[in-house]
Amino acid sequence: MHGTSVTVGQVRHGSGQAWEYAFSSQEELFPDTAISQAREYLSIWQGLFSGDTWVKREHNVPSFIVRLDCVVHDGELQVYEIEERPCGLGMIPLCNPFFGERLAAHLSKWPEIRWVAGPGRDTDDELAFGSPLSLQEALRYDGPLLVRSRPEDHEFHALENRSVSSISREGDKRYGVEMGWWDEITARMEFEDRDRVYVTDPSLSDPCVIKPRRGTRCNLVKVVMRAKQREALRDRGIIVGKGDCESPDQVAKLIFQQPHRTMYRQPLIVPLKLSHQPDKNAIFRMYFGYDPNAKEWTPLGGMWMALNSLIVHGTNNTVTGPLIFRD
Repeated sequence: MHGTSVTVGQVRHGSGQAWEYAFSSQEELFPDTAISQAREYLSIWQGLFSGDTWVKREHNVPSFIVRLDCVVHDGELQVYEIEERPCGLGMIPLCNPFFGERLAAHLSKWPEIRWVAGPGRDTDDELAFGSPLSLQEALRYDGPLLVRSRPEDHEFHALENRSVSSISREGDKRYGVEMGWWDEITARMEFEDRDRVYVTDPSLSDPCVIKPRRGTRCNLVKVVMRAKQREALRDRGIIVGKGDCESPDQVAKLIFQQPHRTMYRQPLIVPLKLSHQPDKNAIFRMYFGYDPNAKEWTPLGGMWMALNSLIVHGTNNTVTGPLIFRD
């Protein structure tokens, strides 16, 4: 499995910007047991993620398609997050035709979906949905919309009544508290008149990940570990880069600076080690589409991602490959 070939290239989109990619042909299998667990999680999650959108009103789900960023250890699905408005729908079929076929079948069950480009937010959606609509065009359009704006782009909130996913509530992570995946952590300052000492409740003594109450694209996501804890992970073969972790004191100060002086704390989920990517950590990105006829979540496949970092996400150095499942 070592030495699996990787194809490096670029894909350009309408704005002229190029996405760089490093695709591997090596397939990874998402286990049947993990699919069952994912469906159970999604059936709970869909009742926790709120929003006043077309898809919520018509089908009582937050989105027509979702992505689980996750790993599977010893048959147990462990979820980093559920992304309710995932990107990658255009790029993944380029490295995973298995996904492309199932995405096309999924879209055929829905009315035609057009997408709306938000300011400064280029995506790969044109590869799956064709040319984007502008905001003014979308306001005149009467069909379902996939809107690629940010929550602070308030002028796009008027499109929620035709949206197939979140707009104003994108990146809301409160569902994880209800599902028991993370808890709220608060920081306070002691000895304010003398030394600035920040403390948190609960504590940051165990390895964990801190994330904002709402956010996307790994913004303000921090891994918290002490030096001995990092070495223990390295002894297990997990890549821990020099800048991958923050100290408890550093993160306590960050939490104190946030609105309400709170963030979320999730116990550290150790990434995967893939035999064909021995010098990197890896995760799965598994997509599920909501079938409006069967009223259930259907697996679509996705991709594995590998990076020499403790937080695995999309960069120019990330290697990706096809994630499949048994039909």
